[in-house]
Amino acid sequence: TVAAHAGRTLLVSDADCVITLPSIENVGTRATNMLGTQFNIYIALAATSLTIVTDGVDKYRGRITVAVGAAATAKDFFPADANDIITLNGSTQGGLVGTYLRITAIANDVYFVEGMVYSASGTIVTPFSG
Repeated sequence: TVAAHAGRTLLVSDADCVITLPSIENVGTRATNMLGTQFNIYIALAATSLTIVTDGVDKYRGRITVAVGAAATAKDFFPADANDIITLNGSTQGGLVGTYLRITAIANDVYFVEGMVYSASGTIVTPFSG
């Protein structure tokens, strides 16, 4: 929820959990308007099948950089218009310890995501889907 999690760094120690972001509310009083609300997510245990999902209406914009190993090989991924799921698998899609994402409600139905995720092996692929 916004009240319990917004503006805090969430330490995720569950390798295969689902994190569901709240629906963006951008009307009403300052107390109920979510625009500018941030969710900071730090992976403290290597992910195997961790997903960060929206309500299906809200979509992602922004960029996630996936880096592989000590060689610092990296690739940027940008969500497609319909993407509302981020999947971290600890290998090709990233999600090793040290992964950090900042997700911000920036407009009606739009979450802006930025972050660096670390990958263990394989040919890196986009963490975005949906």
